[in-house]
Amino acid sequence: LERAYRDNASLSNAGLPNAILRVLAEREPESLRAAHAVLTCGSWLFLRLTGVLGLHPSEASAPWLDIRTRAYSDKLLDAYGLTAHRALLPPLLSGGETLAPLTAAAARQVGLPPETPVVLAPYDVVATALGTGTTRAGQATCVLGTTLCTEVLVERAAPEEGEPAGLTLDFGAPGLLMRAFPTLAGTGVLDWTVDLLGLRDHRELSELAARVPPGADGLRVLPYLSPAGERAPFLDPAASGLVTGMLFRHGREHLARAVLEGLAHVIRDCLRAAPHRPTELALCGGGAASALWCQLIADITGLPAVSSRDSQVGAKGALLCALTALGAFPDLPAAASALVRTGRRYEPSPGLTAFHDAEHAEFLATRELAATRWSGWRADD
Repeated sequence: LERAYRDNASLSNAGLPNAILRVLAEREPESLRAAHAVLTCGSWLFLRLTGVLGLHPSEASAPWLDIRTRAYSDKLLDAYGLTAHRALLPPLLSGGETLAPLTAAAARQVGLPPETPVVLAPYDVVATALGTGTTRAGQATCVLGTTLCTEVLVERAAPEEGEPAGLTLDFGAPGLLMRAFPTLAGTGVLDWTVDLLGLRDHRELSELAARVPPGADGLRVLPYLSPAGERAPFLDPAASGLVTGMLFRHGREHLARAVLEGLAHVIRDCLRAAPHRPTELALCGGGAASALWCQLIADITGLPAVSSRDSQVGAKGALLCALTALGAFPDLPAAASALVRTGRRYEPSPGLTAFHDAEHAEFLATRELAATRWSGWRADD
């Protein structure tokens, strides 16, 4: 995985196509022999609507592309043990190739006029960043959803530097790449906490958490609750959650606060792994409805946070791509400037900077210590 990262600038995980294909090659070889192409949901739909076979570069980036040339890499296929299946990778579609007319057959099925233009949108996390107005290098987005996908636009990847972490995606605009860190810890942790505490919903969780001060009176949570461990900004399938500092004085409200703060520390950890520190963090997804959580993220990361007024931000990003491809706007920044609707702005609380710096150092130290035992704990299970 590390060798592949030095060319691909993405750290593969069990959910990426190369891992899935490798399992199929070993356990269901007949499935691959019968296959014509490996597609994503979006590229499959584009094929069905237009008859055009291809993959958006942002969706091909992880795990197939040499990020420097932005082309398929036979070296990577060899590293993954998939050289024999090279023919399954469809053509890369970029620029005007992402625009094609609706076929007559598809038009009859969906009830639209033939020749209606269809645009292949980018990878969902790229489209979501676009939907928040992230279109220039240095801008950042965090999706507060099932995963906390923290992503920063950069001008270049440096896969030869540092520890392998996260994904690097072609942004579909000249000179731009998206460094994305899609965690497995996200709003599912909030769902678990709501159920554990017998609450009605996330709103009640936030109201409960607001009753206690920053730091939750010393209660801390490592929120790595996924059975698959964690994949960003570090990869460890044995990672698991941990509650520390618990005393008799702690109640339900302390746990609610510690969970929200723990997830905010995960976002800060992802920002630390990105190559450049942004000046602002756009927030979207269902979790952005919590003003308390948004303020905690601003306080813990030390960055101003801006929520979106749009509820379907990924769809908004796809719309920006479509309108730009159709010539309604000269480029994506112009489209975003005209159509993206920002919401409330959250400034970091200046008196809490040193406190949260110390809390984050403790968070990282606790995780480092826990990591020495994760495999053992899972083995015991």
